[in-house]
Amino acid sequence: MDEMQNGFQSSTGPLALPEPARPEETPEQKALAQLPADHPLLARAQEALKKQLQATKLRLEEELREKQNTLKKADQKREDVGVELYGYQQQLAKLQLGFEKAQEQCLVISKVRRKLEEQLEQLKRAASSETDFTQKERQKVDVFQSETDKLAASLKNIEKYNEEMKGEIAVTKRATYAAEQAVQTAEKGKKEQDFLIEALHAQIRTQQSTAQLDAARYTAQQHETRAARELLTEAASDMEGVNFEKKGLLAQWQASLLGLQRRDEALQAAEDAIRQLQEQEREVMNETAAFRRDSQRAEVEGQRLAAMLSRASQDAQQMQGKADAMHAKQDMIKDTQERLQQSLIHTEKELQQAQIEGKSLLTDRNAVERECSQVAQEIKAFEQQILERLRDQTTAEKGAQKAATDTQKLRKAVAAEEMRSLQVQNDLARIQVDIVDTESRKARLQESVTQQEGDLQTRMDTIAKAEASVKRTNGEIERRTKEIVMLNRKYEKLVANMEPGEHVGPLEATINNLTREIARKGDENRDLQRRWMSQQLELIGLQTAAARDAEALQQLRAEHSVLSARRARLLSQQENTAKDVKQLEKKLTGLHSDMGRFNALIATHRELQTMLSHDAFNLERRIVNELQGLEEEAASIQSNIDQGHEDKRGILADIVKAEREVMLWERKIQLKREMQAALDPSVGADVVGAMQKEVHRMQLRQNDLALQQERLLNELERGISKRDTISIKGRATEARNQPELTEATLRRSLADMERKVKETRRQAHSLDAQLGELDTQRTVLVDQITAASQACGEARQQEGVLRASVEASLKEKHKALLLTAAWQKATKRLEDATAGKYKPRVDPAVVANELAKAFQKEQDIRNVVQHLSEALPEHHQALHHVLLHTSTASPVAVA
Repeated sequence: MDEMQNGFQSSTGPLALPEPARPEETPEQKALAQLPADHPLLARAQEALKKQLQATKLRLEEELREKQNTLKKADQKREDVGVELYGYQQQLAKLQLGFEKAQEQCLVISKVRRKLEEQLEQLKRAASSETDFTQKERQKVDVFQSETDKLAASLKNIEKYNEEMKGEIAVTKRATYAAEQAVQTAEKGKKEQDFLIEALHAQIRTQQSTAQLDAARYTAQQHETRAARELLTEAASDMEGVNFEKKGLLAQWQASLLGLQRRDEALQAAEDAIRQLQEQEREVMNETAAFRRDSQRAEVEGQRLAAMLSRASQDAQQMQGKADAMHAKQDMIKDTQERLQQSLIHTEKELQQAQIEGKSLLTDRNAVERECSQVAQEIKAFEQQILERLRDQTTAEKGAQKAATDTQKLRKAVAAEEMRSLQVQNDLARIQVDIVDTESRKARLQESVTQQEGDLQTRMDTIAKAEASVKRTNGEIERRTKEIVMLNRKYEKLVANMEPGEHVGPLEATINNLTREIARKGDENRDLQRRWMSQQLELIGLQTAAARDAEALQQLRAEHSVLSARRARLLSQQENTAKDVKQLEKKLTGLHSDMGRFNALIATHRELQTMLSHDAFNLERRIVNELQGLEEEAASIQSNIDQGHEDKRGILADIVKAEREVMLWERKIQLKREMQAALDPSVGADVVGAMQKEVHRMQLRQNDLALQQERLLNELERGISKRDTISIKGRATEARNQPELTEATLRRSLADMERKVKETRRQAHSLDAQLGELDTQRTVLVDQITAASQACGEARQQEGVLRASVEASLKEKHKALLLTAAWQKATKRLEDATAGKYKPRVDPAVVANELAKAFQKEQDIRNVVQHLSEALPEHHQALHHVLLHTSTASPVAVA
């Protein structure tokens, strides 16, 4: 109820009255205020308030319609003034948008075009397509030439018609000479308008032609970019293949170097073995000089050493085979180099053919440009003649209109010819750019080929040096082995002729010197081989670094070309923006004159606004005088309403308290009845009588509260019936206290009223929806509560059954665990007894008597525990565990 009252106050607007001091609310009023909105006691008050709100709504809608009519009239005047300015602004915005779009498209196209690169293999195909396109363009030019011939014939017919019209004009001039002065003044104004319209049309045509040109360029660039992307993908795949082969060759080269290094290490190990064998041989030879009996064993050892020498020679032959394989790889690399050179020669031939074709296209383009310039000059001459004749024939409207239409057609044809010529020029420029790109690509390919040739030559030189060093080392090894064999034979002969006891001589000294020299030479050879391997590895590193530097250089060149093109584009954009700024300055001068006219119209609008404000002020005074008499009555009614609210809250609080007490006592009575039914029906009769008396007293209290609530509702209805007068007084007071009414304030108040009406409607709809939702929720909750209560009962029953079963199973489990532990202890003791760990200290007859006494004592204890569990049910669980322990002890004792 309070929410609806607050909504009504917000819809009628705030009253400019001082709020009276509200008395404190009684408990009855507080209880009444806490009633729900769908309570049947508030139905009459809600119905009265609904009627009052509907009447207020109708009044506000009428006021809203009046304010809207006045607002529409003012808006119509202002719109009439701003239509012309809006037209100019719209045209300017469209032109600006078109210019910006064209500029953005140009930027996008230039960015895309700078990123494209074409391969040399695809140039021939592109050149052939361009030649076909030029042939088609030539055919189009021939068609345009035939059309220009037709236009020339039509121009001749027009000239004949103009000559015929000259005679008629001369007759009309003599007839209209008297009215010529009046017509001339009108013609001047018309000419100015025609010139202005013609200038605007010329601007529109230029913008349209530029837009069409940009669209044509955009489509051509799209085709070119598509073809260029395909070429780039193919070129990228080819370059990836070449790089992959290059990496494979480098990997093979590095692997071969590693293999060669490993073979050198094996060779060194073999030489070390040979050296050790030679030392062993010298030792054996020395031993043979001292011990002649072991000569046969020394000969066998010499044969074994000869076999090892033969194996070393076989290893050397294998190394020679691997060197031959390296030669074969070198031949393969030479073949690939020759194929690359042949492909380079082929591409150079194709480039020369493309250059020849480009020169022919340039000559064709120059011829087409000359023809287009001649046609443009002839068209301009025709236009000048037509304009001169039209100036002479202003009085003849029919002839002028026909000539104007013919000139319009001619201009359209000329514009189309210019567009086509521009398209041809663009195509020729694109061909030139493609030729320049192919030349630069050729130069880069030539540089890369020369660089690869230099790298290949260096590799060949290093391989030749390595082969020469290997051959030298092999020859040195063979020569040294021969010398060693000869010296060994001499040494054997000398040793055979030597006497026992002679171990050192000049020949042995020479042999030792030679062996040391051989070892030193072998060390030098190994050092040279290691140095050669390190240089090969450095060569591979330099190769990779050179490849990275080449890629970085190519990327920097591409960036330089992109930046130079961007600089040229920015310069051209700067020039275009300067031209556009000049044009906009000229247009702004025209707009200033229009603003002067608008200011005059605004002054007239202000005068009308002052008149409207005076009328509103007079109306406000009249309403204020009417509202002065209603303020006091509104204050008294407001105090009565507050008092009614307080009484209502107190009554509602008492009702709620009484209902709670009734529910509590009903619950107690129900519990007591259940207890009496369970025990003795005669017990609790006095309590039931007291409760019945208390219920009777509460019913009487409820009747009194109902009467008091009825009284408060009647007062509430009377207060609602007086709300109309209060709202009228409040509006009058508000109008009197408000400042001067202006058009803006009236609009704001009107918008506030509309918003308040909408809020009131929205609140009413939301309240209805909330009430419906609460009803549905209440029914659903009742159903859920009943279902939940049933489910809870079933769950409690199941819980009892499950608890009993769980307790039984736990008891069985505990009993089984105790039995298991007892049997385990018994089995362990029996095992110890069978093993002879226990020795009997007492007579078996005494043991049997003691055991019978223990059983009797255990039975007595069990009976006592059983009696205690029956007498004390609260300790049943603990006593049951004791019984389990005693029951599990008996089988163990028996065992």
